[in-house]
Amino acid sequence: MNQSAILKRIENVETQLTPKEWAVRLADTIRNFPSEDEFHDSILGYASADETPFMKPFFALKKQAEKRQPGNTPDDEDTQNRMSRKLRAEYQALKLLIFQCNEKMTHKADIWRLRASLQLSNMMILALQDIVEMQGVKINGKDIAEHKGDFGFSSITEDWRPKTLKLIAEFFLFDAVVKAIQDKYFDGHSILFRDLEDRLSAIKAMIDHVIVTFNDYLKALEGKIIIQTQKEKGEIGDKAESLKLLTLDSEKTKKHFDQKSILAGAEAWAKDAKDKATVDIIDEMGRCEEAKRFLWNLAKEQTQARKTENTEFDSNHIVSE
Repeated sequence: MNQSAILKRIENVETQLTPKEWAVRLADTIRNFPSEDEFHDSILGYASADETPFMKPFFALKKQAEKRQPGNTPDDEDTQNRMSRKLRAEYQALKLLIFQCNEKMTHKADIWRLRASLQLSNMMILALQDIVEMQGVKINGKDIAEHKGDFGFSSITEDWRPKTLKLIAEFFLFDAVVKAIQDKYFDGHSILFRDLEDRLSAIKAMIDHVIVTFNDYLKALEGKIIIQTQKEKGEIGDKAESLKLLTLDSEKTKKHFDQKSILAGAEAWAKDAKDKATVDIIDEMGRCEEAKRFLWNLAKEQTQARKTENTEFDSNHIVSE
């Protein structure tokens, strides 16, 4: 088979691909490169915009519409255009969803890395503080521990631990949303850039280290601190059991995720991408007034949604134990 015949066969196959199949191809293409920068740099190697991973699907989907509705009459062309816009809008929405997921996770990754690093540093400082208190260091003739609450390590339980739990929950919740999007819209294909994926893996390792460090700290306290509990007879509680209640467990946290909220978060991200794709297609058609009306109705819809519920997907979306 000569080169011309091969190219023709490829073209015939590509004009039959669905918008989702083109989007999966794009996701697989971006993951062929070690980093986002290298992927974007590769665009310069194409002979024309028509052949880039971004633009090629639009031309192929237009040809697909023409094949599905052949003819040269005004009615035929009108049907072709409507079908073409529908197919291209679907692909544009999925393409935007890929890059929006990467953008959201990149932004969050910077925050999570700093928060994990801060929590680990604070853990070391607070643990050292409590160790010093256990050694009987005094201020104005009183043990330092007497200046604190019933727990000798209240500095950690009252402030550090809730912040760490929120970090753990938020990290795994956003990860769950991306996985839900991948499963529903991309047939389970990964859509994150490889360097971002590596950064997220490193952050997970940092969070795991924070968890292990804290749990090891609790174990070290078991035989050294008497935990006063407010029971009916003022008895001294079982310190081992009390400490176990404070143990951090990421797997246990994930089991209590609100699955409906995760799916709702995935739907919200997908809707945002679809709305932006709709505006893009309307603009392409030169229908400025229609685009303005769409954006105005969308703004009203979003304002109403903010009044009725919290649209930001965060660590509140977790089922209580």
